Amino acid sequence: MADPYDYSSDTALQNLLNQLYNPYQQDILLAYGYQPSPGTPSITNPGDYIDPDPGGNVPLPPPGVYTPPPVLPPFDPGTDPTPDPPPPPTPNPCPAGYVMGPDGVCIIDPNTGDPQPPPPEPPPPEPPPPQPPSGYVNPANMKDYDPFMHGRRNKFYGMDVLAGSRQEVSADEFNRLLGGIEGKYGQGAFYDPERGSIYQNIDDDKVSQENSSYVPYGVDPSKYTDVQRLQAAHMGIGDQDGRSRNPIYTSQRIGDKMYFVDNGKVYSYDVRDIEYGEGSPTFARGGAVSPVARSGIGALFAKEVMR
Repeated sequence: MADPYDYSSDTALQNLLNQLYNPYQQDILLAYGYQPSPGTPSITNPGDYIDPDPGGNVPLPPPGVYTPPPVLPPFDPGTDPTPDPPPPPTPNPCPAGYVMGPDGVCIIDPNTGDPQPPPPEPPPPEPPPPQPPSGYVNPANMKDYDPFMHGRRNKFYGMDVLAGSRQEVSADEFNRLLGGIEGKYGQGAFYDPERGSIYQNIDDDKVSQENSSYVPYGVDPSKYTDVQRLQAAHMGIGDQDGRSRNPIYTSQRIGDKMYFVDNGKVYSYDVRDIEYGEGSPTFARGGAVSPVARSGIGALFAKEVMR
């Protein structure tokens, strides 16, 4: 029978046991030169016991008697000083006054009753009133600002009108101005307040000509022959309503003003000729129409126009 193995002579085994039971004998600590202070206890070297209370002043429980900790009351969530915050409410996808029902359909909220319609939105603010145009304007655009001008826009052909320039003129002043113009037949014109008409002066012998179909335009119908009166009515000349054998004329341009007769009163507007640009239709130079093509129809009657 073999002799028992002498473990005390096995140096490697002893070193392994020292490292297992004495951490201060581990290779890494020994490699760095660490040495525990004298008296440091360990498993392999417990050292000398030093009584921490040699005088017996600190009362100790009897040996071998276990003293349990005090019993804590059961946990009450209501008394927890820091309870968990409640979960956030589920957002309501339904409109105001409704909640999501069990079938996934919006139903009336039982806590609020019938939903009340939202208050009506305030009406939008009123737009600011349009400002009247200023400067020279086209009479066709003045319906909402000057109905008098707009209603006579055909009389302003070839002209722009100064907005807000209408003035009332006395009959005497108007007759004075008419007497100073050349007129349609080279002898000026006059205003008859009783008939409310403007007439061009003309020699009597020029009214009656051999050709009875000739009807002078814009003259006092009392100078007409009976045939001419009838022809004037058939032609519909004059500014009166409907056809008449005694036509009247209610507009006259004098220089840079246009005059109108209306209900026994005379009014004036400041006007200017429309200047046509290079894009306006043109005609070949020369011939009877070349002055009109060069200057425009408004400039042709710039001195005075009988309409």
